[in-house]
Amino acid sequence: MPLSQTAEDLTEYGKYTSQERKLRGYTVYNFTQLQAMSGWRKDGKLTTVQVERPYFELSVDERIDIFRKCDIVFGVITSRMNRISSTPYNIVLKRKIEDRLVSVLRAMKELYDEYIKCDFPNYRALALIIRKKITNELPGCLPDLTNFDRSLVRYHKLLNTKNENRSEEIRDWLQNPNINDTWEEWVKKYVFDMMIHGAQATYKEMTNEKLSNFYILPGGTVLPIRSKYVGGTVDGFIQLTANLEVQVFYGDEVSFADYVPTSARAYGYLPLEALVNKVAETLLFDQLMAMQADGTKPPEKVVVFGEKSPFGDGSAEFDLNVPMDGDKQKRIETELNEPRKHAIRSLTGTGTPTILDLSRENTMSIQSQRQKDIRESVALVYNMSNMEVNLTGSGDTSGRSTSEEQGKIDYTKGVYPLMSMIMRTINDSILPYRYGNNYVMEFESGSSEKAELELQRLMLDVGYSINELREIRQQAKFDDPNYDKPGRGASSPAGGEDINPLFMKNVE
Repeated sequence: MPLSQTAEDLTEYGKYTSQERKLRGYTVYNFTQLQAMSGWRKDGKLTTVQVERPYFELSVDERIDIFRKCDIVFGVITSRMNRISSTPYNIVLKRKIEDRLVSVLRAMKELYDEYIKCDFPNYRALALIIRKKITNELPGCLPDLTNFDRSLVRYHKLLNTKNENRSEEIRDWLQNPNINDTWEEWVKKYVFDMMIHGAQATYKEMTNEKLSNFYILPGGTVLPIRSKYVGGTVDGFIQLTANLEVQVFYGDEVSFADYVPTSARAYGYLPLEALVNKVAETLLFDQLMAMQADGTKPPEKVVVFGEKSPFGDGSAEFDLNVPMDGDKQKRIETELNEPRKHAIRSLTGTGTPTILDLSRENTMSIQSQRQKDIRESVALVYNMSNMEVNLTGSGDTSGRSTSEEQGKIDYTKGVYPLMSMIMRTINDSILPYRYGNNYVMEFESGSSEKAELELQRLMLDVGYSINELREIRQQAKFDDPNYDKPGRGASSPAGGEDINPLFMKNVE
């Protein structure tokens, strides 16, 4: 325990150790999995916590080097970084809030209609109170509530306008998460850390108890605080950086997300650690090919002229085992290892010449097939689709060769999980600390207006009314009662042209 701890810290630590025996349920594989470390909190106090520090793992620099030098890993990660960062998104109000306001007003109007016709004075008085609340809430509603429906439509439009303005404000704020990053840059860093380091940490900068900026902390430097018992730890993290003091954060400062969380590891497993052997193999093969790119290569054939001793007549009793001269041995090794074109070497000497074949031409096809197998292994680990492995349109995509179907597979297999993690981080850890819990960020799914129109037509055919569908789309309903009828209702005018009012641009 650090000597610089205060008496208060020592007392708290003593209380924790005395109560530790009452905790049940281990969360580690072995007792050496956790390591005690000391770090500084935001209040300037030094505290001791436990973190998980495995003895054997890839270092931060090794992960980044693999990403930089392995073209397969580099390609899939950068493509997802660029794709997700450029995907449009919307800020929308949670529908249940707006629906609740409208539903409450409708229910109050129904109660008023029932109570105002009642012969009991108490209910008539209650109806007058309800009417006053409705007129106070609905702007422009007449005292006798004769224009209640029109006022409710105007009220719905007013809510939509306020929500749109608020959504634009939130969107403008998200476009610049901090003074260093744009939204696109922040998303790229998020995806990079998640796929390289297996986790990401977002630091939240608070001003007057309100979130002002949020940053991506360097990947691989933040580890969650752990305890060997279930429920025996707090929502906290430490940041380890070489040659700098250890810092301790809590849930109000840092938001943490795992790519592969597990029950017995604080930060889950890293994708690159499953590929380290095969990535090293492909890097060695690439290096070998680069060495021969200029047309030179090590000798493939050697002409050997024998090893006859310079003494004696060849009989065993006169032959002497004389070691080779050191300078001559180095000269032979240099000749054998020196790359050159038309790589044939000869070693002078005495005796019958013999040709020794050093070529490995028959292994090139095997190596090329091995490279393909490694690419498929990377695809398995990162859930890459055929489009990301450049197999679209080939025989490997038979039965699913259309671009639309390939796009759906590509979206749901590897891209959507990362987008879902980003939305969870923004909606649970970012927006509530500044704008409350009423708004959420959603990536656009990419569905076309034509497909949406076909869906709306199908819903009309099965019995939905036009006003019901407009309400689902959060649009104001029409006053004409024909639009409340099941089916197409007033969707087909006298001219016979099939027009869907759901997509009329001049109607809001």
